[in-house]
Amino acid sequence: MDQRVIDGSVIVDIHDLALFSFLVEDILKEMHGSMQGEAKIKGPIAKPDVKGQVRFVDAGFTTADPSLIINIKDDVIYLDTSGLSFKNFTVYDESQHPLTISGHLDIADFPAYAYDLQINTDEYTLINTPESSTHQLKGLLDIGADVTLKGNAKDTYVKANIE
Repeated sequence: MDQRVIDGSVIVDIHDLALFSFLVEDILKEMHGSMQGEAKIKGPIAKPDVKGQVRFVDAGFTTADPSLIINIKDDVIYLDTSGLSFKNFTVYDESQHPLTISGHLDIADFPAYAYDLQINTDEYTLINTPESSTHQLKGLLDIGADVTLKGNAKDTYVKANIE
């Protein structure tokens, strides 16, 4: 067994996310804002402990197709050895309606994954695409939702109240 250890940290400070848009151009057609983060990595190199966080400030993302607008005013995603945690992580639509995500995305055995997420909103615009658009999905779709998603790469359990 490998006995080597690691003791390091990673610091990220991106003042303009748009500079990295070429990396995700097939997924996102627009992004802006800033991202700061730090992670500490310590322990056996084969399975180190990870603790950290990534903060998004005045960040916004628009997906390619369908066109979904996601804005983040100032919120944090937490990193640990098993994956990503969301503690009332709030995103906003173009009218500033909030959608909150809480829970955990377990990627410790990547590419296998598991998740336990709660998603809540009183009103959130998922789609607002004019009829004249060339996108496949057109029209306005506003939702109110209280959703629990639990599962893994093979099975998903969904409990939802959607208005």
